[in-house]
Amino acid sequence: MFKFNIKSETKEIDGVYQFKINFPSFEGLQFVSMYLFKIGESYVLIDAGLSFTDCEQNFFSELENLKISPNDLRFLIITHEHPDHIGIARALKQKNPEIQVVMHKITRDVMKYMTDLKYATRIRASASDASLSLMRFGVSKKLSDKVLKYMTNFRSFTQFHEPDQVLEDNDEIVINSNKLKIIWPPGHSVGHICVFDYKTRYLFSGDHILSRITPHIGAFLPNPVMLAFQSLPQ
Repeated sequence: MFKFNIKSETKEIDGVYQFKINFPSFEGLQFVSMYLFKIGESYVLIDAGLSFTDCEQNFFSELENLKISPNDLRFLIITHEHPDHIGIARALKQKNPEIQVVMHKITRDVMKYMTDLKYATRIRASASDASLSLMRFGVSKKLSDKVLKYMTNFRSFTQFHEPDQVLEDNDEIVINSNKLKIIWPPGHSVGHICVFDYKTRYLFSGDHILSRITPHIGAFLPNPVMLAFQSLPQ
């Protein structure tokens, strides 16, 4: 796990805690957030930040300051598979084996595919094609090379673990008398989900909606149509 002296801060608005994790700017992105809220006696966490030692330490330290135990968390909902949203999922699962890790079926399949060594050659070829296509549409070689590096090195900074639940569009998570609705708006990534809280009317949009930059469209995954609508190749 990497250590970069990353700073974070916690804010609370109407019962929702935002864990804001700052890191050096990457193409305009300067921070990522995790959201924690309570339904009855159960805490729900949206996303799991970065796989950095600082992020992990800061998050668990903030939980302690709030007098919340990792064992109090009942659900971890992953909006999508990008590394800044799944980083400490494994550490949280180790601290609380009972927590239910939830994601869309496509996100599960993409993570499984991208971290499997037997698909490395295919991923490399798709990444090269994507990089060349980006340059044809006017993207700089520097940025295209970053996309190539990201796709071909995905498994080096991401570990796949089978989720406890896989959900699809319009599925619901029922907690006590409240429901969380899963909304699947593919775009930023093929399996990206948003989470709607019926009671508070809050929408947790992940990277589908960002406040300061326009989310990129994640159309460069290897064969996204196959990943979205068919089983993985054997």
